[in-house]
Amino acid sequence: MALNKNHSEGGGVIVNNTESILMSYEHVELTFNDMKNVPEAFKGTKKGTVYLTPYRVIFLSKGKDAMRSFMMPFYLMKDCEIKQPVFGANYIKGTVKAEAGGGWEGSASYKLTFTAGGAIEFGQRMLQVASQASRGEAPPGAYGYSYLPTGPYVFPPPVANGMYPCPPGYPYPPPPPEFYPGPPMMDGAMGYVQPPPPPYPGPMEPPVSGPEVPSTPAAEAKAAEAAASAYYNPDNPHTVYMPTRALLYEEALYTVLHRVGKPEPGHVKEASELLRYLQEAFQVEPEEHQQMLQQVQELEKPVFCLKATVKQAKGILGKDVSGFSDPYCLLGIEQGAVVRHTIPEEQTHRTQVITQTLNPVWDETFILEFEDINSSSFHLDMWDLDTVESVRHKLGELTDLHGLRRIFKDARKDKGQDDFLGNVVLKLQDLRCREDQWYRLEPCTETYPDRGRCHLQFQLIHKRHSYTVHLHLLQQLVAHEVTQHQAGSTSWDGSLSPQAATILFLHATQKDLSDFHQSMAQWLAYSRVYQSLEFPSSCLLHPITSIEYQWIQGRLQAEQREELAASFTSLLAYGLSLIRRFRTVFPLSVADSPARLQSLLRVLVQMCKMKAFGELCPDSAPLPRLVTEALRTGTVEWFHLKQQHHQPMVQGLLEAGKALLGLVQDITGDLHQCQRTWNKLFHNVLKIDLFSMAFLELQWLLVPLGELIKHSTSAVDLSTCFAQIGHTAQQLDWPDPEEAFMITVKFVEDTCRLALVYCSLIKARARELAAGQKDQALAANMLCVVVNDMEQLRLVIGRLPTQLAWEALEQRVGAVLEQEQLQNTLHAQLQSALAGLSHEIRTGVRTLAEQLEAGIAKHIHSLVGVRESVLPEDAILPLMKFLEVELCYMNTNLVQENFSSLLTLLWTHTLTVLVEVATAQRSCPLACRRLKIALQNLEICFYAEGCGLPPEALHTATFKDLQRDLELQAASSRELIRRYFSSRLEQQAETTTEELGAVTIKASYRASEQKLRVELLSASNLLPLDANGSSDPFVQLTLEPRHEFPELAPRETQKHKKDLHPLFDETFEFLVPAEPCQKDGACLLLTVLDHDTLGADDLEGEAFLPLRSVHGLHGTEEPGEVPQTRLPLTYPTPNGDPVLRLLESRKGDREAQAFVKLRRQRAKQASQHAPQPGR
Repeated sequence: MALNKNHSEGGGVIVNNTESILMSYEHVELTFNDMKNVPEAFKGTKKGTVYLTPYRVIFLSKGKDAMRSFMMPFYLMKDCEIKQPVFGANYIKGTVKAEAGGGWEGSASYKLTFTAGGAIEFGQRMLQVASQASRGEAPPGAYGYSYLPTGPYVFPPPVANGMYPCPPGYPYPPPPPEFYPGPPMMDGAMGYVQPPPPPYPGPMEPPVSGPEVPSTPAAEAKAAEAAASAYYNPDNPHTVYMPTRALLYEEALYTVLHRVGKPEPGHVKEASELLRYLQEAFQVEPEEHQQMLQQVQELEKPVFCLKATVKQAKGILGKDVSGFSDPYCLLGIEQGAVVRHTIPEEQTHRTQVITQTLNPVWDETFILEFEDINSSSFHLDMWDLDTVESVRHKLGELTDLHGLRRIFKDARKDKGQDDFLGNVVLKLQDLRCREDQWYRLEPCTETYPDRGRCHLQFQLIHKRHSYTVHLHLLQQLVAHEVTQHQAGSTSWDGSLSPQAATILFLHATQKDLSDFHQSMAQWLAYSRVYQSLEFPSSCLLHPITSIEYQWIQGRLQAEQREELAASFTSLLAYGLSLIRRFRTVFPLSVADSPARLQSLLRVLVQMCKMKAFGELCPDSAPLPRLVTEALRTGTVEWFHLKQQHHQPMVQGLLEAGKALLGLVQDITGDLHQCQRTWNKLFHNVLKIDLFSMAFLELQWLLVPLGELIKHSTSAVDLSTCFAQIGHTAQQLDWPDPEEAFMITVKFVEDTCRLALVYCSLIKARARELAAGQKDQALAANMLCVVVNDMEQLRLVIGRLPTQLAWEALEQRVGAVLEQEQLQNTLHAQLQSALAGLSHEIRTGVRTLAEQLEAGIAKHIHSLVGVRESVLPEDAILPLMKFLEVELCYMNTNLVQENFSSLLTLLWTHTLTVLVEVATAQRSCPLACRRLKIALQNLEICFYAEGCGLPPEALHTATFKDLQRDLELQAASSRELIRRYFSSRLEQQAETTTEELGAVTIKASYRASEQKLRVELLSASNLLPLDANGSSDPFVQLTLEPRHEFPELAPRETQKHKKDLHPLFDETFEFLVPAEPCQKDGACLLLTVLDHDTLGADDLEGEAFLPLRSVHGLHGTEEPGEVPQTRLPLTYPTPNGDPVLRLLESRKGDREAQAFVKLRRQRAKQASQHAPQPGR
């Protein structure tokens, strides 16, 4: 921390030339306590301005205080807190330590009180920047000017050479390197950071850093900061400051009470009238109004400023030899308390120099503070910059005699003295809030009375901006205006009353809001009020047009962009809701309804065409599409409302007919209105054909109900006739049994014949229609109806025995007719008819299945052609989507019995195709994996969660064989090898005889050493394979599968000569982990061979010991208790193993081919010496 090291003699702030000022606040009070031997400079309350840089906080005192400046680096500050007391202004407190060479010693507690607001914003930004600096992150604006404070010059205008004097060196050591691990700071080199030298780039906009809050009274600033206290909290992000109603009212009162400038034409002059209007607009009681008015009157006055813009000048005097001038302007405010016609040098502003012109253009803006408008005046002096030049250079620019006289005049005056061109002096009390005029340049003497004119713009403003509060004030007053007109039974036309216009103009002017921000506030306020109070939508066109005209990309800060985008989205949604309900919201019974709807459409069209809308709402759909969707939805909603409205209270045929008639009249009337009135309106604005859209939305009412069922009306009629005839026969109850039997026979015969004839007719009709039909879907639908009709008749005929009471009839005629005669008549006819109908149904379903079988086969065959990078789950997607669409269609159009028959046929065909493809691709594991997954998904698809085929119909013998084969074919070669050894272990366990002999071993596993110990004791009853009737046996030991034990070489015992019962008594140890020994198929292969000196060794037999059964492998048995194991010898299967055949088909797999070659060799050796076939 350093004392009086960061200020210049002219009152400016000094920072490193690698820093920038991120934020600054005026009207800040600084106090110290908790100090030993308090220095004189630390006593009392200091008033001034506080600055925030990426690495420190700097305080500059106002006036001639002993403490001119005070600098606190972040690394010396501790216990920083932001306080919000109930009474008084918010403040920041903490402790700070002295820096070596900083001008004081020890530590102190400080308190920064922000009397005009900003404590929370400044404090949170300070904590954020300090945290970034301690982590080595570059804060925003750390290496460039992110923000520079406004105000007068820190230094006087530049000297003749245009350079400032060199700044002093940095008088105190830099901070420790561990605190700022980022880019190093520049030592010694300092630069003056001061307000941006005029000109400003244009009219000032509201500041872009931090949330904007009202700052006139301290109480309002405190509330605004409290509302903005979540701005830097990521868990509670700040969006828009929402002032309370009381604070908003105080802001309006404050605006009226501190009005400056002459009133505008048409504005209200009397403050009392404006106060009465505010009381009405905010609905404040008289007592509360007086209390709040008194509170506002007691608040501190605002800091008044004159915002002066020097635009240009015309026709000024030419003071140079060339006949032109190099003009610049000096301007400032002359206060009543200073000596007349003098302005302090630090309050004097200067424009740029425009060289060699008589019509200079500056367009520069300056902010000039003043205290009393009645005793202050604006002064502008225009000068011609005179630089020192040689006489020879001036003679070269000589053009006429006037230029020669000018040379002699320059020779008499001092070198470097500027020439006076004229001035403008104006009393501030004579200015309106906004002025834009040409002023005559006045002379000091009458030598040159006509000195030209100067274009100036003035605006009387307060120091702080308050865009957000202006928006809510505008919204409040607009809502009051609309309510007042509605109370008087008149429609508001968008014009504000003189009182409201005056207050809003004063507030916008005092807060220095640009025309763009005023238009934006007007749009936000009007669009919000429009959604709650009714007024013409045409009032929204003016702010939309103004925003579009002034829109500049990137002009708004993030919060304002979000707010504007939200207003666009909100109004668009509200407008679409009105359009969806346009029949109710804009009834034709009201004369101006079409005009109101047309105005709303034009507003939405204009809004969606804006550059701002396209930039802020890029994902919004085109307006015609949104309106079309709203109209479609609204038409359906309107119909359902009308349907409910016409629902009869009393259920009856007459009432239902009247309700239907009323509904039809409403529908036809609406269609006529759409055609005559609304269609023209929507077509002119959005090119939308409302009549066609409404007609298409309601066209479904014309669909015959017969198309919604799965049978044709003729089949339903015929079934009804059959049922009615059966009912008539029951009612007859013919008394004579024999005659009753003959009548029943005749009825059954005619019914069956009619059913078969009907089937022939509908088949012929469907075939005729399908022949000229190009739409395959429609042809399939016709066939579905045909088979459904046949199924319906089959069910009707199948119920004839029950309907005609055959059992009772047979009992009555049992004494007259024989049982055989009954079977040959009634039952034979019925069975024949049912068989014929079933055949026709199967034929129709078979035809439907054939249409789908080709697509199923195509998709199954395409599975094997998909590139290898595609996952099997993705490869089957086209097949499953095809089945989903087709089966869903068939389920919708077929009755359940026919649909089940169709599924059975398709399932059988699918299995057949899968078997064919699997057989052809048996050597390709990838293709078989895809087929395996396809079979699993097809099973789920055809089962359909119990709505399709039952499990017994799905799990046929073909399905089980295919599932088993695909399980093998989809496995990798190593997996197949593992399965081979698993099957040999099963064969070993099932072998009980010792026809080939046996071996005796002891096997154990030591987990601590990870060693498998095998003691080969003996072999017995070996077959004599040599010509001498004996053998020369030895045993080869290997751990299988080889890919699980790649580093373990085979082991062999000693060879025993001419011995069929050798005693080996040899021990072998294998260093192997326990995990591979516990896998399925892991085994110790003992191959007993007969040694042959001249040829290949002969195979005596093989024995397999499962490693998972080895003693001690699971760590439970004691090593000393290893039992003996006797293993009968076996031969490989002579007919070959299916796993070996599958491995043999994989020609490109070296590992598979090597394994098959070895096993084939063993099988060949076994076949030469096998004692019995099959062993």
